[in-house]
Amino acid sequence: MGTSNKRPGRVGDSPLPGAGNFADEEGGAASATGHGEAILRAGMTRHAVDLLRSGTPAPEAARAAVAEVKRRTGLDVGIILVGKDGQIGHHTGTPRMPWAAFVDGVASSGV
Repeated sequence: MGTSNKRPGRVGDSPLPGAGNFADEEGGAASATGHGEAILRAGMTRHAVDLLRSGTPAPEAARAAVAEVKRRTGLDVGIILVGKDGQIGHHTGTPRMPWAAFVDGVASSGV
């Protein structure tokens, strides 16, 4: 789905490490959704994993990454991430963003 009326040849945030997705062994992993250009501009998932690496809890890192994109671009986006300790964080600036996770074989989800 994504953003409508995209220019031909546009490369979105999803294939670019540090924008739509990012992971490393020291912090964790993150995946973003929303307006790709805003996510790209802010390096959203790299920012979130940097926060995890510095010891920020996953729920707080998710909120901070969404807030940073909003501050820089004025646009609402969403993120789900997991720290190297397995802690999950998710946040969105929109009324709905479905998410799901499995921890020790137990599913949790929400909108």
